[in-house]
Order: sequence, then C-alpha cells, then structure tokens
Amino acid sequence: MQWIGYITAILLLSLILYFPVTTFGWITGLDQDLVIDNSMIYHLNSNNVLEMFLSATAGRYQPLTFLSYSLDIALAPGSVIKTMHIVNLILHLLNILLLFRIMQLLSKKQIIVVSATLLFAIHPMNVEAVAWISSRSQILCAFFFMAGLLAYIYYTRHETRKGLYFLCAAFFIMALLSNPVAVVFPLALLLIDYLQNRKLKDAIAAKSFFIAVSIIFILISVFTTESPDIMMADPGIGESVLLIVYSIPLVISKFFVPLGIAAFHPAPDQILLWLIALFFVVAILLASIFWYFRRDKTIVSGLFFFLGGIIATFLLSPGGHNLYSENETYLPYLGLFGLMGVVIFRLYTILRHRKILLLFFMLLTGAWILCSGLINSERLADWQNSGRVWTRVIELYPGDYYAFYLRGDYWAMNGEFDKAKFDYNQCICNNDHAYKAINNLGLIYLEEKAPRLALDEFSKAIEINGSFYKAYLNKGLTYMRIGRNDLAMGNMDKAIELNPEEPLAYYNRGLIYERKSSIEDAIAEFSKAIRLDPYRFIFYKDRGKAYIWMQKFPNAELDYSKAIELDPSDAEMWFRRSMARASMDNFEGALEDAFMAEKLGYPVPEDYIKGLTVQILKADSVIFE
Repeated sequence: MQWIGYITAILLLSLILYFPVTTFGWITGLDQDLVIDNSMIYHLNSNNVLEMFLSATAGRYQPLTFLSYSLDIALAPGSVIKTMHIVNLILHLLNILLLFRIMQLLSKKQIIVVSATLLFAIHPMNVEAVAWISSRSQILCAFFFMAGLLAYIYYTRHETRKGLYFLCAAFFIMALLSNPVAVVFPLALLLIDYLQNRKLKDAIAAKSFFIAVSIIFILISVFTTESPDIMMADPGIGESVLLIVYSIPLVISKFFVPLGIAAFHPAPDQILLWLIALFFVVAILLASIFWYFRRDKTIVSGLFFFLGGIIATFLLSPGGHNLYSENETYLPYLGLFGLMGVVIFRLYTILRHRKILLLFFMLLTGAWILCSGLINSERLADWQNSGRVWTRVIELYPGDYYAFYLRGDYWAMNGEFDKAKFDYNQCICNNDHAYKAINNLGLIYLEEKAPRLALDEFSKAIEINGSFYKAYLNKGLTYMRIGRNDLAMGNMDKAIELNPEEPLAYYNRGLIYERKSSIEDAIAEFSKAIRLDPYRFIFYKDRGKAYIWMQKFPNAELDYSKAIELDPSDAEMWFRRSMARASMDNFEGALEDAFMAEKLGYPVPEDYIKGLTVQILKADSVIFE
C-alpha cells in the first residue's frame, strides 16, 4: 500500500504541475514544420500512413510520432492543439508510472525508487518535452522504450515465456519509429543484465537482433536527417563534434542547477576555450566517479546509460544553429535520475547515525527538489504561446537572430505587423544573411498593399539565396497583384524549377492562365497542384470554376463536392454545386444545395429558388401525366 501511495502522490503532483499545458497553443518553428504545415497528418488514410513510413519530414524519420498526431486530429478535429497537449501530458504521466515500476524491479529501496521517479516527474529540463507539441517524439519514444525495458526485465525472470521477449522487441521497434535515440536500447538491456549479474559474453550474443536493428535505424537516420533551413550553413563534422563537447557539460550542470532554461540554445559564434576546458574537467570528474564506484553497479549503469543516450541523441539530431534542445535530455536523463536516487540512498545510509548531518542533508535535498518544482512551474509558463517562448530566449540570448525571426512569425500570424517588422529587422541586424526574415518582411509589405517594397525584399532574399524558391513564389504573387502576369509567370516557373513539389506554384500558374483565358491550361495547372496536395480546398474551388467556364458540369460538380467534403461550412461551395447540378437538370439536388447554402448564410436569390421549384414541379407534372 505504501508503494501505491507514493506513485499516486507523484502522479497527482505531476498532473497539477503540468495541467496548464492543456490551454497552451502551438509554437512557431518546428510545430509549423512538423504539425501545422504537415498535410499528411490531417487525413488518416492508407496513403498518408504509407507516406509517413516511407519518408522523412523536416529531416526527421518519426512515422509513429506523425501517426499519433494524425490520430489526435481524427479523434478531436475541433480541438486539435488542445488534444495534442493533453496526449503529451498523458504520455508523461504514463512514463512516470513505467519508470516507477522499472525502478521497483531493479531496486527494492524506497528512497531510490521514489526520489528517482519524483525527480523525473518534476525536473525543469523535462518541461520542454511535455509542453512542446513537437517534442512528442521524445516522450512517445520514452514510453515504448521503457515499456520494452519492463517487458525484458519480466522476461529475464521468466525466460520460458517467450512472448515477453517478442513484446520487448516490438516495443523497441516502436520506440525507434518514434525517435532514433532509441538506438541505445541494446545498451540499456546490457546494463540490466549487468545489474542482474548475467554473463556479459552471453548477454551480448543474445542482443544481436537488437544491435542489428539499431544499426539499420542509425543508417536510416543518417540518410534522412537534414539540417533545418535556418539561414546559415550547417556546421561541419569537426564543428559538430566540438558542439557535442560543449553540450555535455552544460546538460550535466543543468541537471543539478536547472537555470537558464529556454526553448532554444544557439551554438556559440566562436569556439570557447573555457568550455573545452570544462569538458575535460567534467570528463575527469565522471571518470573519477566511475573509478570510485566501479563496484557499485547501479551508479555505473546510470552513468553509462546517460552518456550513451546523450551522445546518441546529439549525433542523430538534425544539426544547424541550435546547440542542443532540452527535450533531447528526456530519455538520457533517466540514467542520471536513477543514479541520483542511489546517491541519495547511499548518503542517507552513511549519515543516518549522525543526526545533525542527516538533517542538513535532508534539508538540502528537500530544498533542491522544491526549487526544481518551482523552476518547473515558472518555466512552464513560458510555453503558453510563441510570443512568451521566444521572448524568454531573447532575454537569455539578445544577440541571437533566430528567436527574433520566430517571434516575428508569431506577431505576423496574429496580425501585429509593426511588432513583426521590428523583430524581423532585429533578426536581419544580427544576421544580414537571414533571407527567410527578409522574405517574411516582404510578405508583410504585400499584406500592407506596398508591392514595390515587397518586391525589393523578395529580390534581396533571392540575392542572398538564389535557391530559396519561396521568394520566387512570393515575388510572382506580388507581380500578379499588380497585373504583371508575364513577370509573375517567370517567377512561378523559377519556383517550380527549384522545387517541383510546390503545389502553390502550379496553382498560381493556373490563375495566371485563367486571366489569359487559357482555361484548359489553367485546369492542367490546378490538376498538378491537386496531385501534389489533394487536401487544399482552394484548388478544387478554382478548378471547379474553370470547369464551369468550359461547361464541363459533371467535373465541376465533382470538384465542388470535394471542396464541400474538405470544408462543409463554406456556403459559397454549396451554392456553386447547386448551379452545376442545375446545369445538368438535377433540379432536386440543386434545390437541396441551395437550401444548405442559404442555411449557412449565403445570399441565395429568391428567384433562383423559385426557378428550381418550378422546374421540379414541371418534371413531376410530366411524370404524373
């Protein structure tokens, strides 16, 4: 009963602490790439599921993570973001429960189990993993990872039950399909064998399947991972190694002193010698701890799991401007939480007969855990919206351009263009090669009906990065707004040359052909756009209109029906389909659509309704006679 009381208290505390995430929004940056603009997750069907498993998105091969987003949308289409946050919270609570059970099986000491689980539940470095929708891959991976470990522990104690072995393997593969950091799973199994005094040679031989699968997923990750497009060159191999050297001491220090926590930590502009020196100090310290506690299997295991996990995470994560992400420590920190639980128990055992020292130790430990909880709550509030997230980063790194860029996106999306222009200009001041910020500045000028200024910005973006197809796309759109269709077509052609998979470029070319009365060419372009993105309402709407001009009413009806399927609340589409049906003498269907359009607020002419009614009565009269 004591165990139930402990885990219940930890779960309730975690639920209270993290419950505010259910009201949070999405964050500009990765949320936009992985969720908001990721069309394949919005429609749960066999084609999209197949695409999830056969392709990478934003340089990430995480098919089960994308499938989980798709399930969220299918289950609660009216409150997608809220649902995604709730699922993140539920997964974290399940992970707490799994860690508690694993620690119970590996150690019967209450202090070790409770302290390790409590630290995992409330540590501020886990805030990002729970509060950021894009961190789903980390907590989903951890869920399957720990479920696999639990199955393996049971298997080692009941080896005749082969089903547990296959269950462990299945969970391992699901963890890998959620996030490649799960490649350290064989190491975790070996450490469990080590803790349970199994022979190392036999243990390694028994893990050949797991090791082989890990190697396969390492190769998949290497070939699919690409650096995020954030307006600067990807660091080379040597620099990437140095960044890992920088990062390891920082994430270790933040385990003990969780200050300076934020959504983004930029890579340093220069190689700092003191950080390299710090790395060697930490390395010597860890080596000393390992040597001193080399006979204590629990401490050695925790240390090895953390180091293996954090190195694998940094090596397999997309490179770029980011030094490290705090959500990346979610799984590797499990080793430190277990290690810390053992350290707390060892010190308690040593000091229990020295009352004053024990009291001081307990007060110090309690204060550390309490401060961790308070910092967790404070940092959690930063994640309410993109404005707060990136403002926090700017406070810590006022000279970094990327946070200004992403905060500018947030202001722009909320129509606060003056604030957006300020942030984009700050971004450009800090990095004059920030072509994406320059492009977005052009979009604001276009929205403010200043096409000449917009064209200047798009041209600047192209001058900096001639392969940035979106600048050509936007420049072409600007020329369309001012009636320069030939110049617009040239820019759309260039955008397609750079990215043949961009549906908006084909769609805009269709609009240009439509203006030139080349309706067949327009239909061809709209069709190309639909093949690339079959879920864009506007594509069907405009192709349907083009079919009407060509008097291909059955085709128009099909397009309007698809548009209605995608957005049943669009009153105009119901009226357009009504007219298409009326043109095919389907007066009853046309009247039903006209009534629906009127119900949704479309101003359907009264004479149109009467005309359809008369046609239906005439048809009935002929039948009656």
